[in-house]
Amino acid sequence: MTLEVPTLLAFLGTTLTAVAILAPRKLPAPLPAPLGAGTPALAPRDDWRPAYAPSPQASLPQVIPPAPTWPELVDPRAAGVDPRTRRALIEALGSVRADWARAVLQRALDDESEPVLREAIQTQLRG
Repeated sequence: MTLEVPTLLAFLGTTLTAVAILAPRKLPAPLPAPLGAGTPALAPRDDWRPAYAPSPQASLPQVIPPAPTWPELVDPRAAGVDPRTRRALIEALGSVRADWARAVLQRALDDESEPVLREAIQTQLRG
């Protein structure tokens, strides 16, 4: 009797598993037809206009130049500093009077977009 119960349970479990796997399944409902299926294509219209047309008085977006990257040559933490700080950095580099400072000022002249700061750089390079 000790072997009959486990054998019976194993047989019952195998049978239930086979039924669950091999039993026919109910097919899913068919998908609905896509929208617009069976309708004729619409002809393009010549009088189409966008819902929103900007007025001629609307201002165009201003393009902001990227921040100069030359201050990073002095200190990586100086990325994106304001013009006042860049001006102080230009004056400090001009007072160093070393070749590396002159090279940074030359790069600053190429990279700088502010006219006032470009003039200050040119003054430091001349002096």
